[in-house]
Amino acid sequence: MEIQRTKDGKNGSIRVSGHVRPGDKAVEVILDLSQFATPSQGWKGIRIDSALWLLQEKLGIKLWWGDPTLKSNLELDKLLIFPMESRNFIKLEDGISSPRVPVWDGKIYMTAVGADTPKSFMFILDFDKQ
Repeated sequence: MEIQRTKDGKNGSIRVSGHVRPGDKAVEVILDLSQFATPSQGWKGIRIDSALWLLQEKLGIKLWWGDPTLKSNLELDKLLIFPMESRNFIKLEDGISSPRVPVWDGKIYMTAVGADTPKSFMFILDFDKQ
């Protein structure tokens, strides 16, 4: 999997692409705030403003505010950012705000389902630093 920071100013952007194969790690970190320039006021969180994704047929990807393998089922609803299937683009009027730092560990996690054979994917997330 390749993760590229494509923008790192007041706003940030990442491009994630690669392949998911049967037996791959269940959870991957795709965004870590420590790899971005810190806002002048320090980190409070981020707000996802848009996303574009292209996933090979029968592959599904979910994005999480925390590692879903470490949380109880009751907490999972609060951690799920959104699921992605097929191809789509969303631009959010109000954005999706992260939990606040330091409660949030500053990472976005990815899980994949449906990789019974190798599947390819690519997605882009644009966010505002808060």
